Amino acid sequence: MGGVTDPRENSTAPVHDDEPLLSITRTRRRLLDVVKDDLSYELVSGFAGDHPLGARQWASLEQMRRDRGHGFNVDLLATLVNMRFAADKARELWFAIIARKLKMRGLLGRDPGVAVAALDYLVNEAQIIRAPALLSEPDRNSLAEVALRDGLTGLYNWATGMLRLREEVARHRRYGRSCSVLMADVDNFKQLNDKHGHLAGDRVLRQIGSVIRHSIRATDIAARYGGDELFVIAPNTELDDAVEAAQRICCAIRQTEVCRTYGVAISVGVAALPLHGGDAGEVLSAADAALYCAKHAGKDRVACAERAEEQRRLL
Repeated sequence: MGGVTDPRENSTAPVHDDEPLLSITRTRRRLLDVVKDDLSYELVSGFAGDHPLGARQWASLEQMRRDRGHGFNVDLLATLVNMRFAADKARELWFAIIARKLKMRGLLGRDPGVAVAALDYLVNEAQIIRAPALLSEPDRNSLAEVALRDGLTGLYNWATGMLRLREEVARHRRYGRSCSVLMADVDNFKQLNDKHGHLAGDRVLRQIGSVIRHSIRATDIAARYGGDELFVIAPNTELDDAVEAAQRICCAIRQTEVCRTYGVAISVGVAALPLHGGDAGEVLSAADAALYCAKHAGKDRVACAERAEEQRRLL
C-alpha cells in the first residue's frame, strides 16, 4: 500500500512509529487548486477517522494515493499546515500527528479531531510552528490565493510553478514516472501592447490564462513564467500526449472572442523528462528552445524539443 493503511482497519488501537496511518486534514481544493474538487474537509477528516466515509470517497482517496506515491504524504502535510516537507519527513510527522490524536482521545474521552491534534503536536512538541494564528477558512484561503497565484492570469506564480516542477522531477527520479512541460508565449504581444495599449494586453493575458485553466486536467499545473510567457506541468504524461494537449490549448485560444478581436495566438514548445533533460532547469530550457523554434517556424503552432543527447552533440 506504499505506506498507507485504511484507518477503518484499527481505529481504536494506539499508533506506533512503524504503523503507516495517514490522513488528509484540510481542503487543498481552494488552497492549491491542483486537485480541484478531489479534496474537501469532509473527505480528509473522514480519512483521519473523525467520521465515516462512503465507498466512493475511499476509492477517490486510494486513487490519489496511487497517483501521487510518496508525494501523497507531502500533500497531506501541505494541506494541513501550508508547509511542504521532504517525503520521509512528511511521513514521520504525519504518523506522530495521528498518534497524538489517539492519545488525546484517550485522555479527553472524545475525539479531538486531527486538526487539533496536529496543532498540539507541531506547536508544543515538534515546535515546527511558532505563534500560530487562528483564521477563518475563507480568510486563510484568500491569503493563500494571493501568495500562490498570479493576479492577472489566475495561474500559479513563477515560484509556485517551479516548486511543483521540482517535485515532479523528484517523483520521476524515484518512480520513473513521465512528466512533460509546455512553455507558451503570446505571439506578437509587444506589437499588441504598442498598438492597442497595455490594458488590451492585460485582457488577452487574462483570457489566455482562463482558457489554459479550463483546458488542462485537474492534476496539471499551469503557471505564469513572466511577462507573456506561461508554462504547464503535465505529470504522468508522455511527450506525444503533451503535444496533443498543447495543440488543443492553441486551438481553444484561437477561438476566444478577445484573441480573435486582436488577432492573437500562442506558440508552444514541449519537452519531457527524461527525454529532454534530467532536472527542472534542463527540461524547461528544452521546452523554451522548442518554443523558439515554433516562433521561427511561423508562430501559432506547437514544436517539440530535440532529444537531449542530440542537442549535446550539436554543441
